[in-house]
Amino acid sequence: MASQDPSGAAPSTPLTRPRSRLWKWTRRRPRAISLASVALLIVTIVLVFALSPGAQSFGHFFLSPHYLRLAFFGDESQSVPPMWQAFLKNVGLCLVAEVLVLLWALPVALLRMSKSALLAGPRLLATFYVDLARGLPLILVVLAVYFGFPQLEIPFVSSRTWFEYGLFCLVFCYGAYVSEVYRAGVAAVPFAQTLAGKAIGLNQVQVLRYVTIPQALRIVIAPLINDFVSLQKDTAIIGIGAGVIEVLKAAQINQGVYFNDTSYAAAGLLFLAICVPLTRLAEHFQAKDQELRLAGAIQVTA
Repeated sequence: MASQDPSGAAPSTPLTRPRSRLWKWTRRRPRAISLASVALLIVTIVLVFALSPGAQSFGHFFLSPHYLRLAFFGDESQSVPPMWQAFLKNVGLCLVAEVLVLLWALPVALLRMSKSALLAGPRLLATFYVDLARGLPLILVVLAVYFGFPQLEIPFVSSRTWFEYGLFCLVFCYGAYVSEVYRAGVAAVPFAQTLAGKAIGLNQVQVLRYVTIPQALRIVIAPLINDFVSLQKDTAIIGIGAGVIEVLKAAQINQGVYFNDTSYAAAGLLFLAICVPLTRLAEHFQAKDQELRLAGAIQVTA
């Protein structure tokens, strides 16, 4: 038991002890404290960079405004392609691949979750595909497709364009990842929802269509966006096998002409312009879903 003060006053505890002025000031001004913390971090990073011995050399070879402009807009006199045009190929490849991945991954996930004995063979094949696609690095798939498929001499398979081969590589690899995201979303839907659907007379297909899949899609929106952020970045790997001038190839051409690495920083800025907003969008959807779930839990318990 706490010892009593001889004067008869109640003992001082962490709950009754007076707060310091600094504690009260930080509690009243949280925004000012946050801004000061961010400003201190930025100033520290800038000072560490500026005071480093090789800061001037690093700035010239990686952050030169002159070469950054040449990288973005190109130089016809030196046959240097503009990187913003090359980046459009990456964006187009990513947008089409995203749609195909969504369409391909859902039946793969449902097939893996099927309990039908009739689908045992396809289910085993789907499991093998997911394990294979998740285990192989994308770069190996790209090299195998671009250099191997033409050697097969199959009329339809061996005469595709670089864009079609790139779509196949991305859908093959990311379809497996997204199918697992779908499967996790379906598994996260409470089984009581399935029972409720069957109780009102829906069959198994109708339960999936009207009850399970809509709720699962709402759950997996944020993970799907994160996967598509990775997909956008991995479009740069396609140029290794395709030989097409996409953004990474354009950066390599620029670096080979000017012997300056700022073009790689320009490529990074282009990817950041797409990936950072998508990441913030994923966080927004995740927070929104948590709010809806919390509101639903409060209504149920009320």
